[in-house]
Amino acid sequence: MKVFLTCVLALLAMSSTAFADWVLVKEESAITFTSTKKEKIVEVHSFMEFAGQVLQDGRAAVDINLTSAETNIDIRNDRLDTLLFQVSKFAGAKVKGTVNIDKVTKLMVGESFSETIDLSLYLHGINKEVEAKVEVTKLTADKVKVTSLSPVIISAGDYGLAEGVEALRKVANLSSINLSVPVNFDLVFEK
Repeated sequence: MKVFLTCVLALLAMSSTAFADWVLVKEESAITFTSTKKEKIVEVHSFMEFAGQVLQDGRAAVDINLTSAETNIDIRNDRLDTLLFQVSKFAGAKVKGTVNIDKVTKLMVGESFSETIDLSLYLHGINKEVEAKVEVTKLTADKVKVTSLSPVIISAGDYGLAEGVEALRKVANLSSINLSVPVNFDLVFEK
């Protein structure tokens, strides 16, 4: 869920010149989410497979492969797939938004700006609007980086995932797993 928001934010922060040619550079990008169990044990996880682009009219989209969630524990990865995300039905998440092309094209290399972006996150068969505060930095004439300035908080209940979180809690014999998940991202787009 968190991963979706992160990707969309990056796309929204892009600029105008030939946006049809701006593509997410996965090897230079990251989408992470944080889980909290037993009220105080915090762990950071990531999505390993995602892709995105910005079209010429400013429409942006990022697709996240939910089966690529990496927790560094194989059995936990498998449980996320089956109990939480239910990847046999909902293998991916999608973040959509509209990019402010004018702001990006006015940036000089090394310059940046911050803004709040409205995104649409489609996850587990449910579409909801979310907000993300991002910083957009022009790295080179052909590369832009979009970074979350604060985590995007995704509530499992908003996306029909509360039962999956409870199933994870029971199978792992935990006293609690927080239903709110902070998502952070650092996304690079290249022309």
